[in-house]
Amino acid sequence: MNFTNPLLISTGLERDEVYMTIINPYLFISKETGQTIDTSNIKMTSSLPRMVPKGVNLNQVKSNAVAAT
Repeated sequence: MNFTNPLLISTGLERDEVYMTIINPYLFISKETGQTIDTSNIKMTSSLPRMVPKGVNLNQVKSNAVAAT
């Protein structure tokens, strides 16, 4: 995935989630059976980790936050 502004991802207390749905099952055809994927029972979700700018050490940021409290 490519986010326009990744620093806005999961900025709250809870992580953001992505829900995915297969719109075209004909893109997923079994080589063995030739059948398409059964999308009736597929639920795909993924939580997104917090994003940090390049060069920022997340562990150091966490340590600094703990030390400041």
